[in-house]
Amino acid sequence: MNIIDGKMSVEEIVTWLEQFQARVNELTKSNCLQFTLNIWDPDYLTGEILSNKKAKFNLNAALPCPDMEFYWHQTNLTFHVHLKTN
Repeated sequence: MNIIDGKMSVEEIVTWLEQFQARVNELTKSNCLQFTLNIWDPDYLTGEILSNKKAKFNLNAALPCPDMEFYWHQTNLTFHVHLKTN
């Protein structure tokens, strides 16, 4: 997971993903590992269209992650941890 302070344009995000994928391909000397990107922005307006099918927007109020969820509470990032019953 990569958390970036501030907002990037859709073009910057797609470029970052392409550069990241190229670097991984270079390091592994293959293209067997393929990465996708889910951009969490519940306030996203559909003005910009993603040109890369490996990147999509999550417009939900919460960002689900393994065993937890993130939420924006006013200007603070908060989280909820899921506990197992055992």
